[in-house]
Amino acid sequence: MQMWQQIKPIFELMEQALIFNRVENNIMEIRRVRFGMVKVCTTFLLANAQHISLIKEENTLQTDTYLSNPDE
Repeated sequence: MQMWQQIKPIFELMEQALIFNRVENNIMEIRRVRFGMVKVCTTFLLANAQHISLIKEENTLQTDTYLSNPDE
């Protein structure tokens, strides 16, 4: 780590790559949680003899709110 810190441009690139990777991981984790919530809601609706169509579910998963990054 000390060797990389002595070469500033390379260290800064590595640091930026690490930050980018963390942000992407956070975004994917948020989407996984949201997807799980949609599945729980679907299961709940089916248990209560209601139905959500596949088209409606697909539209829900493609909305800007679902795909957005809340940190922006």
